[in-house]
Parts: sequence; C-alpha cells; structure tokens
Amino acid sequence: MNLFLDDERFPIQVSWMRSTLYKFDVWNIVRTGEDFKLFVIKNIKDIKVISFDHDIQEFNEDGEETGYTLLKWLVDFCLDTNNVLPAINVHSMNGIGKTNMESYLQNALDNCPSLSNKVSIPREAEPVLARIKQLNDLGTSYWYEVVYHNGNAWCGYECSRTFTKCEQVVDWKYADECL
Repeated sequence: MNLFLDDERFPIQVSWMRSTLYKFDVWNIVRTGEDFKLFVIKNIKDIKVISFDHDIQEFNEDGEETGYTLLKWLVDFCLDTNNVLPAINVHSMNGIGKTNMESYLQNALDNCPSLSNKVSIPREAEPVLARIKQLNDLGTSYWYEVVYHNGNAWCGYECSRTFTKCEQVVDWKYADECL
C-alpha cells in the first residue's frame, strides 16, 4: 500500500521524479495533515511507500502544518509504537523544504536504528542507488553503489564484490529518481 500526501497534485502528475512508481502503482491520496495521521495510525504496518509534498497549505492552532512537520510526526509515531518507517520519497517542488525533509529523515535513520531495522525491498531487478554499510576491523564504512534485489537477496552488478563480506543495504532510492 502506498500513501501520497499532497494538497493538490495526483501521483501521475509527479513527472519530475522519473519513477514508474508514480505512473503505475496504486496510491492512497491524502490532502490534509489530519487525514495523513489517521491513515498512518490505522495502516502503518501495511504502508510500503509514503511520498510527501512539503507545502500542503494547512494551518492549525500550532501554526502551519507542512510535509516536514508531518514527517517529524511520523518519525515520532514510529518510535513510540515500535514500527519501522516505510520507504519515504519527497516529491515536493520546494527545494529548501525537500532538502530539509531529506536531511531530517537521514538524521533520524542514522541515529535511531529501530526505525530502519528492516530495509524495504524494491521491485525485483529494478536498479537502485543504495547506501551500503559494512562493519569491519577498522570500524563502520558507508558507500553508495547501484545494486538490485532479485526477490530473495540484494545483488551487485558484474565485477562488484559487494555483499561478499557482510555488507548490508541501509537505504536506497530507485536509480532513475537520482538523475
């Protein structure tokens, strides 16, 4: 199940993300912060992907509610209820808001391992840019590499030796979204 938070657009209109996810997958669309929270509370275990807009033009007694404030709420909700975060995309056209949201998310994932104890799995054989983690005698190393999932395990492309020495994927994004 996918969740799309945007006050005006539909997933098919998010053409700048260059992902077939927005064109062909089925989405549950929410337009307000209240609807977002209710949907998440009811369905958190079944949500695979959440795509956020930043500017949802909503105000409440605490001020403006944005995709950023809802992302922060989602992280707190998952921590409080011992749930893993679904895969998160930020499709906002607000460059500063998008950067702030992605930085907050990365910081949360880096500092709260319980949020990502299970990495979501991309569509089979679809190339993804993955953040790889390896723990060795010198400490922990991270790097980025294009890899894919074959339905059972993560795989590197020809000549890659990734996944031969206990490396693991800690985060990923579809490769065509990175262009």
